[in-house]
Amino acid sequence: MPATAPADSTRPRLLVARSLALAQFGPRKVSLSEIAALAGVSRPTLYRYFASKDDLLLALAEHEKHRFESGLAAKLEGLTGEARLDRAMRHVIEFQRGYHMEDLVLAEPAFMVDQLRRALRTMAGSLTPLFEELAVPGEATRPADKADLVVRLALSHFLIRGSEAQLLRELRHAAGLTSTGARPAPATAPRSRPRRRRTGGR
Repeated sequence: MPATAPADSTRPRLLVARSLALAQFGPRKVSLSEIAALAGVSRPTLYRYFASKDDLLLALAEHEKHRFESGLAAKLEGLTGEARLDRAMRHVIEFQRGYHMEDLVLAEPAFMVDQLRRALRTMAGSLTPLFEELAVPGEATRPADKADLVVRLALSHFLIRGSEAQLLRELRHAAGLTSTGARPAPATAPRSRPRRRRTGGR
């Protein structure tokens, strides 16, 4: 069972240190001593919060989930309509920028697949309500499918880096937004020009 954690700033420091240690050493090689050193605490202090590496890993996953959800809520405050969805696309990029474990993709593929699977569930679950807000009756693509597509697109950039500007353009396109954040108007058939009647008996 996880150790009981006192309510202070040490716990988040340990979680950040765990993330940095994972990125540096990998899940199999990282030790609690290295995590404690990165956090600037002793091993006994670390054990007051987490009884094992597994407890710390589970807490880290929950910490990343909270970081994404709370950050998204703060950035959407005061926004309405499509501006909310557009800001959410930027938040996806900002959140991904702060995730420092891309070097483990080759070194620890099984671990990273599990981490990315967790991220997909968390991020898509948080974005789905935004697509539901803008859903059009009778639309073929479900809001949950759009959210899933957006996150999978972002994760593909995590695995194979592109520019953030490119990712933002692609996320907006997948979300149905234009470059200015508004949804494109539905396409309409071109209006036929009236034929001019000839004069002069020809």
